[in-house]
Amino acid sequence: MLANGRQQSRVRFGVSMTVGGAVTMPTPDEWASIRVIAYDGGDPLPLDDDDVNDGWSSQRRHRGYRFGEPGALSAPASPGVDAMPTPSAFTNIDLYVSAGEDQANMRLTIAFSFDSRDGWRYRTNGYATSPMGEDIYYAQNDLDRHQVQAAPAPQYQPGQITLNGQRQPLPIDDMVVTLSLPVPIRRIDCDPPGMIHWRNQMGDAPCFTGFASAGDTAYQWMTPLPPSSTPLPRPNGTVRLATIVVCARNDVPIADNPNMPRGPIALAVLDDYGTTSRFMVRLDDTDRGKLVVY
Repeated sequence: MLANGRQQSRVRFGVSMTVGGAVTMPTPDEWASIRVIAYDGGDPLPLDDDDVNDGWSSQRRHRGYRFGEPGALSAPASPGVDAMPTPSAFTNIDLYVSAGEDQANMRLTIAFSFDSRDGWRYRTNGYATSPMGEDIYYAQNDLDRHQVQAAPAPQYQPGQITLNGQRQPLPIDDMVVTLSLPVPIRRIDCDPPGMIHWRNQMGDAPCFTGFASAGDTAYQWMTPLPPSSTPLPRPNGTVRLATIVVCARNDVPIADNPNMPRGPIALAVLDDYGTTSRFMVRLDDTDRGKLVVY
């Protein structure tokens, strides 16, 4: 598992219950009470299905990021699914654990807790808490220990980004530039959403940019956009790859608006393993429409 706050390790907990000697099914409340805890001390990990957490946390849903580390065999990304199974006499429930950047190179020994209908809280580190709040140790409940380990998340360098530009036919003269890394890119974000520059910062003929992530159906643009009689480009359906689009215009005069974003822009790239790499992007002053990543 990578220490990026998003990627997860899947952990499995099996439940078998008897009441009065008869096998029975856990109630929905009992299922909902199952938590991942620290083996030492028994404290529950924060239950957090949000996208990012700074420390160790657990989730009931798979967020859809790939398992494993880049370069190794890993399960592909998949949609997040509910972890809560249909209760039965013996059922496995899959929970998940994630780690923030501060947990890189650290290991955590985990166990599980379960609140029974009889008012007891049972933990697989051997301890149980009575309805009166008394902690009692039962050696037979001290089950196999499980460890999760957080590896440092790789940070990609500017030279590892491949830019593949495809110019749109005249008279539009737009360049659609797709971005790729050694691993699949899930999402990009540009701050601000775009920038503009003029050739050598003099005369007319500026270029300005927008962006889109895979799966988007529209480009995001800076505000305000320069006035132009040439229409803005639109994706042809759904965007397949992370894209920065560069629009060259001959009919846009130099803007005297001091708030017009001149660049560079901050580019955040989220990969399919849940890791964010950060770069800066500017427009080349001497080559109209060329993007420079650094």
